[in-house]
Order: sequence, then structure tokens, then C-alpha cells
Amino acid sequence: LAELYEHLIKLAPKNPQYHASLALAYGKSGRIDEAVAMARKAVELDPGFEAEARQFVASLGRKW
Repeated sequence: LAELYEHLIKLAPKNPQYHASLALAYGKSGRIDEAVAMARKAVELDPGFEAEARQFVASLGRKW
């Protein structure tokens, strides 16, 4: 699943949903640092993702 979203991001790098979905895929596969980075990127592209992204990062045991 992560590979799919990585490809989609190459096609549409400014789509925040793709970054958020990739963050989730990374988180589920244990790639925590990459998950946090993608969550932050989603927020950078669309601040409306911030509350959910912060909660997601906290669920991974990391600080925003």
C-alpha cells in the first residue's frame, strides 16, 4: 500500500490526502519516522489536517 501512495505522490505531490494516507501506511508497517514526516507534510499542504495528524503522531508515541 505504501508503494501505491509513494507513486501517487510522485504524480500529484501537492495532494495532502496522499501524504496522510502514506503516513498511515508507514505507521502500520512500523516506519514511524517516515509516518511522522508524511503527517507533517500533509499539514504543510493543508492545515485542515493538523488536528488529525497531531492525534496520529501521538498514537505513534511521538511528539508533534
